[in-house]
Amino acid sequence: MLKMIADQYEIPVIGTAEVRKSVQKQETRKLSLDDIMESAKFAYNANLVWLLSETSNENDQVSLYLKYAKNKLTGFKKSQNLIYLPDYGKITEEQQLSIMRFK
Repeated sequence: MLKMIADQYEIPVIGTAEVRKSVQKQETRKLSLDDIMESAKFAYNANLVWLLSETSNENDQVSLYLKYAKNKLTGFKKSQNLIYLPDYGKITEEQQLSIMRFK
């Protein structure tokens, strides 16, 4: 019912999902749709599924890996490397941050 209302009125519904415990212990393995607990309930009905994981955590920034696991809205199905700057509350693409540092 919620999906029908969201699609009809073009309202984004954002939620989080739990990842299986066996995957949480394996830090090197990349996440997939099958790793989401109750994936049939959430991932099947979703138009867009992002899988976000932390790759490194330094003093002033956190490196993130964002994978577009499912995208019915556009044809974009790649992944992005992002940088989270906690002091500024800002997330930016890794390439943009290196350009900003040289200015």
